[in-house]
Amino acid sequence: MATQLDQVNKVLLDNQDRDLHAALQQVITENPALSDTVKQCILRLEMLVQRKQNHLANPPLVRECSTSANTTALLIVDVQKDFVTGSMRTDRCPAQMDAMGIIKPINYLCGLPFKQIYVSKDWHPRDHVSFHENRNRWRLSKNSKASSIQKIYDTITIVDSMGVECNQQLWPTHCVAESEGAKIHPKLRLPEDVIVIKKGTISDVESYSVFGDPNGREDTTLEAKLRASGIKVLVLCGIAFDFCVAASVMDASKRGYRVIVLEDACVGIDPAGIADARRLMLESGVHITRSTKIIDILSGNSTPLQHVLKWVHDQTMAQ
Repeated sequence: MATQLDQVNKVLLDNQDRDLHAALQQVITENPALSDTVKQCILRLEMLVQRKQNHLANPPLVRECSTSANTTALLIVDVQKDFVTGSMRTDRCPAQMDAMGIIKPINYLCGLPFKQIYVSKDWHPRDHVSFHENRNRWRLSKNSKASSIQKIYDTITIVDSMGVECNQQLWPTHCVAESEGAKIHPKLRLPEDVIVIKKGTISDVESYSVFGDPNGREDTTLEAKLRASGIKVLVLCGIAFDFCVAASVMDASKRGYRVIVLEDACVGIDPAGIADARRLMLESGVHITRSTKIIDILSGNSTPLQHVLKWVHDQTMAQ
């Protein structure tokens, strides 16, 4: 299934005023390998038609699933000095991906007509729970599987200040608030009206996602800002594909945004983690593409099939 989803992800439909059923039938004709996956989508669409008494018999692709620059935001995740050339530089992590390589495509993206551009920052207090050097400050859960000698990249289970057990991976100290390493990399050319979102600001809370932590203790205000601005599509890039980018992508998808990830403008930490994150993104209806392709989507000249499939699936599940 993951292979088929990857193939589906690479298909772009011409954005014409035609119904979804016809568009999906054409995909089967042009891409026989996608037949099973797309036929499932057609069945769901037919169920919608029956349930809504033909109200959605011919929903134009342009209206339901297309992307407009006026409702699309770019989210640049954690392109900070510590992740590029500092204490957690990604080229020294297991995947050995050099973050300097994503500066050029992100600068290109900053010149495109997104309605808004956001940049996130890890902004940790000195005693943050994710830092390996702070590992003895926190109360370990009895369920923690870590050895008595906890190494960088090990995962421990702590009990936070609210009494909640949380799994926590240990990292080198990085992106301490107000430090040099927490600054956005100087070669990134951000627009003057860029909106900065800080995360990881609570000592015993890990917030990989730019929306906040899984337990809802940290509100980064991103969600409120997106809703207030009428954003429907979120385009993501940055560091790290398998951690903060992935967590933000999954949170955005769960919140109902159509999500696009620009693979050439991301770097990751661990090869296995990158593969797992990619699979989960595709299964969640996320479109993965390259930065050079985004202008066609922003201008309405093409529509990601992943978004068509997700829209039909979500409409069906809502019944």
